[in-house]
Amino acid sequence: MQHSVYLLGCGNHGSVLLDGFLLRSVNLKGIVDPEFQIGSSVLGIPVVSSGHLETLEKSLIRLINGLGVNGGTAPRNELFEHYILLGFSFCGFIHPTATVSPNGWLSPDSQVLAGAIVQYNARIEENSVLNTGCIVEHDCVVGKGSFIGPGAVLGGGVRTGNAAFVGVGATILPEVSLGSQCVVGGGAVVTRDVPAGVTVVGNPARAVQEPS
Repeated sequence: MQHSVYLLGCGNHGSVLLDGFLLRSVNLKGIVDPEFQIGSSVLGIPVVSSGHLETLEKSLIRLINGLGVNGGTAPRNELFEHYILLGFSFCGFIHPTATVSPNGWLSPDSQVLAGAIVQYNARIEENSVLNTGCIVEHDCVVGKGSFIGPGAVLGGGVRTGNAAFVGVGATILPEVSLGSQCVVGGGAVVTRDVPAGVTVVGNPARAVQEPS
């Protein structure tokens, strides 16, 4: 059975997903986004209210998380949890130009965007995003609700905790661990483990000092 799909959020990240949906002929029925007028449309897909979802049989639909990140993964993960608690289920997305090893594991609701590469024995947990052109090498684990930015590289055996954010073009060297809710700045080169909740920047990456 093909479920009807509703996109939650059609800002920067959501619009990229929408563009990809059109390539995959996904059965996309509507967009929920308070920034758009209900009854309007985006690329031919109607904008509906969140209340409209409540009128539908939940077993017949799937949601996809179109919220991006702006300095952190918390809002995106909160949106996901909100709808899970309401009894909805999410689906994922794999762009047709992505390369995913058949010997890896992706949560059914994860998102793999254009040109991304997922290698042997990598594991991508729920509600995570592998953005455009990133590389997740062999034996990596990307924790729940994490977001790997465009062009980022995770070397073999890298592990991220839940809700980690890796910025554009960052490089995480093999076997390094990133703690939950940590942030890796764009272009950073991470050579050693990063504790939970810490932001690192630079090459080699160093923790951002808090104001005194």
